[in-house]
Amino acid sequence: MEFNSAFIMFFCGVLAHALGIRIFSLWSKRMVYKTTYISSLAILKMSEAFAKDVMIASGLEKEEDIEATFQIWRTVALNSLNTVLPDLAWRSNCVHDWNEAMQTINKLQNKRSDRNEV
Repeated sequence: MEFNSAFIMFFCGVLAHALGIRIFSLWSKRMVYKTTYISSLAILKMSEAFAKDVMIASGLEKEEDIEATFQIWRTVALNSLNTVLPDLAWRSNCVHDWNEAMQTINKLQNKRSDRNEV
């Protein structure tokens, strides 16, 4: 296959994909933001667990100090994540409390595990 015909086939595939997404309304800006936001919350949850394990392994004995440190980190992390979102409509729907964020992640994980069991 020549380079020109391969390039034309690739370009036609890209256009067909873009057109199909627009016609069937499979893509939306809000969905991309929501997926990114949820994924970012999951990353924050994972990094919190890892960082707690590291702090406990480093020899800090006072649980209050560790919890106070992470309370500040949670607030800063959520505020940073919420201010990055440019879409005003989605920003009003995002979570502002760490417990609410973790409940959202847990609900999604439960739904995913229920789908895998069926």
